[in-house]
Amino acid sequence: MPKKSRHTPSYRLHKSSGQARVIIDGEHIYLGNYDTPASREKYHRLIAEWLTAGQSTLSTGANSGVQVPVTINELILAFWHHVKQRYVKNGAPTSEQRSYRTALRPVRRLYGGVPATDFGPLALVACRKELIDAGICRKRVNQHVTRIRRMFKWGVSRELVPETVWRALCAVEGLRVGEAVETEPIKPVPEEHVAAIEPFVTP
Repeated sequence: MPKKSRHTPSYRLHKSSGQARVIIDGEHIYLGNYDTPASREKYHRLIAEWLTAGQSTLSTGANSGVQVPVTINELILAFWHHVKQRYVKNGAPTSEQRSYRTALRPVRRLYGGVPATDFGPLALVACRKELIDAGICRKRVNQHVTRIRRMFKWGVSRELVPETVWRALCAVEGLRVGEAVETEPIKPVPEEHVAAIEPFVTP
């Protein structure tokens, strides 16, 4: 049985071919042209799958003698595999998948290449501001912040990030009334709309 690696496999250049490659469990996997967005995306996807499958002991837990922090991109991609498996109903994705995509978009855009261990309360507040600036109502912004924290809690359960990171994020309080737009009140249906459908609903 092959011994599990204690290091994140590196993104490397295969000089003779000019391609990027990664070596996972002794297998050389070619990713396409070196230093291109497509090859790096494929690399991060493979690492995410590798982490999700439990092939790494990258954790910063007490039993780990190696400090190899997972990046935010790697954490998001690993967590996304979990989201796609968990939030499914009758074989179709639920709306929660779309909600997670919205919640994690500013996290990836602002902090994608940052080690997950460096993502603290101020980073969470910065991501929350992005959601507010996008015009998302206060209630949903608070829900999205909870989803971001939930990703880090999942990372703790997979020993990808230390528990202290998630606990620090819990210190960020929810938005109060007046700190973001509120949900628009439900307005009465215009009379012309009622008149238009009345023939179809009147017995």
